Amino acid sequence: MIRLKVDFIISGESLDPAAISQLLGLSPDEQQRRGDKHIGPSGKQYADHKVGLWLINSGLAEDGSFQDHVESLLKRISRSSAQFADLKRRGFDVYIFVGAYISKGNGAISLNADVMRRLSALGIDVDFDIYSDD
Repeated sequence: MIRLKVDFIISGESLDPAAISQLLGLSPDEQQRRGDKHIGPSGKQYADHKVGLWLINSGLAEDGSFQDHVESLLKRISRSSAQFADLKRRGFDVYIFVGAYISKGNGAISLNADVMRRLSALGIDVDFDIYSDD
């Protein structure tokens, strides 16, 4: 079984989340500035954030397909896509983060060619972090 957390992220040392929101005309689900306090879900404090982050999550349950997660994100961000190339030129990272949590065997993570073409046309990278629940 595979559980997925899939987010669209813009990050960079000098990132100002308010400026990104204004530029894209969207509000993030999560945001941080470089130097903000980093407090985990348990209340434990970690080192301050090293980069700014602007994040939109897919809004889907963890058991949804990778295809559905990515399509959900593309629907949310497509009207702002003209800005992504400029953000990358300015040194920001623009990508989809995939946290894949695998337990009890294996599973498949796939995208159809149309979605891959759309991601490529937008210049959006995909970053996979794979974890074992075992």
